[in-house]
Amino acid sequence: PSASVENPPANKALNWTRTENLYDHKSKELFLQRYILALFYYSTNVPNKGGWQKCKQDQDCTADRKPFLSANVTECQWYGVYCHDDVVEELSFDNNNLHGNIPSELTHLTNLQRLFLGKNDLSGGIPTALGNMTHLKHLRLNDNILEGD
Repeated sequence: PSASVENPPANKALNWTRTENLYDHKSKELFLQRYILALFYYSTNVPNKGGWQKCKQDQDCTADRKPFLSANVTECQWYGVYCHDDVVEELSFDNNNLHGNIPSELTHLTNLQRLFLGKNDLSGGIPTALGNMTHLKHLRLNDNILEGD
């Protein structure tokens, strides 16, 4: 995945990841995972449409989860992100006022088993590569404005 001038969410995600990089470039895989999650946030958190309802950046969260993009903790501690051995296996963001497109870069989370994005206002196409994710067993995209099969 690469950031470009034409993709403001990618630019924001890359800048945030470089600035708040917990891994100090020691693990390319973990750096990429953190970037993809930041890209997901910046692609689906549209402030002029109310932004995320739960645990967005700089917002209080539950006792066992940190707000998305919290620095100095792994992304596995962020709201909606569930991991095994520091590798993302589930993203759970049903009914969270997500807007925008599902970034195709999510397909680079190769161990993702569960992706729950139902009851939001996501639009655009469903990334076709989601169908090629061999570990993805549960996918919920209902009640959005998505195109595709």
